[in-house]
Amino acid sequence: MAFCNYYAIRENLSCETFNHASDAYDGLHPNGLGEYKIAKAFADAFAAHLSIGSPFGSIPSDVPGITLTAPQWMTAQAVPEGIQLKWDRVYGAGGYYIHTRDVTAGESSFNKLPYPVANDNWLSGSLFKGHTYEYKVTPVHGYQGGPASPVASAVADPQTPPQTEGVKLIPGQTSVEVTWKATPGATKYEVYGQDQTTGAWLPSVTVTGTSYTYTGLATDHRYNIAVASANAVGPGVPGGALPAHTGRGTPPVVSMIDAWQTGPAEARFTWNPSFGAVGYWIEYFQHTQSNADWVRVPFPLEATTLDPGFTMGYLFGGPTNYSFRVVAANGGLEAAASSPLRVRQQPAAPSRVLTDKELSKFRKQAEEAGYLFKRLPDSAFGIPPQNAGDCRCLQGRR
Repeated sequence: MAFCNYYAIRENLSCETFNHASDAYDGLHPNGLGEYKIAKAFADAFAAHLSIGSPFGSIPSDVPGITLTAPQWMTAQAVPEGIQLKWDRVYGAGGYYIHTRDVTAGESSFNKLPYPVANDNWLSGSLFKGHTYEYKVTPVHGYQGGPASPVASAVADPQTPPQTEGVKLIPGQTSVEVTWKATPGATKYEVYGQDQTTGAWLPSVTVTGTSYTYTGLATDHRYNIAVASANAVGPGVPGGALPAHTGRGTPPVVSMIDAWQTGPAEARFTWNPSFGAVGYWIEYFQHTQSNADWVRVPFPLEATTLDPGFTMGYLFGGPTNYSFRVVAANGGLEAAASSPLRVRQQPAAPSRVLTDKELSKFRKQAEEAGYLFKRLPDSAFGIPPQNAGDCRCLQGRR
């Protein structure tokens, strides 16, 4: 009987009665008129073959479309795992996009997560302790989006381990070895990543040691992998590294081009690209400092241009008293440092003595900038992008 009823429904909802062009908003999912036709097919089949209910009747000639409204309320509450979000359901919504920003880190605009969630709640995890986060959601139905909910905020007080440090990726022909430092309070580590060449996600794995190797990967693909330290409560903020490109090995040594002063406490330097490099590490030397040694800037630059260069600020010792060198890298495989190049003075922009007020302002900006860089906020610094539809995303789990 059920087999016959299945075909009875199909007969009532044939290609002649359901037009994918006019009855679906994307060629597959039904719009208002399509919903009516599906309801009629089921009702008529039940009435004719199971004597359940009565025939549906005629379909209205004018079916209004769905108009999404804003969720009327939204709440954010700190929990041991992070921040729990809840919001008002909207009629007709097939999902909700989550928008988030870290107020403490100085984020002025909201970051929209790439995939909508189907529920009316979501756990925002992997957060920094003591940071204030703000959230809002927007309903979506197919290609149609609705207005945003009110903004909700909370101060994160996660009971998860601190951010994983020392993550390093070593690429092979068809593998990437991932290593990291042990995190105090962690009982396990969650490793996840993405093939940036195809966009496909790698299988997430949980290990108790401080290393893991992904094998069976494609050659000549770029992989972005992160590690989150976890305890019984859940995972903490993931730590990332410079992505790794399989099959390429250690890149060639960089050759510097020029380094010149661009401001009272600023210089720019350029170098020839190192083909095969995924990114570059910048190192500087201050000649006027006693017992000086080379210092590495704590964040890498991605190799995204054939004309690489970098402008360095906060050179309080005078730009011409600094030398720079560049290290090409493919994940954790690093070439030898380039020959150093000392900054030359730019005649068109002579140096001047900074006032105490300017020095104080620059130092404050430098501290804030360094803090943000240590956060490793996006894929440029080795953490796969946020993905609300994946349980190993940067900003939460479902």
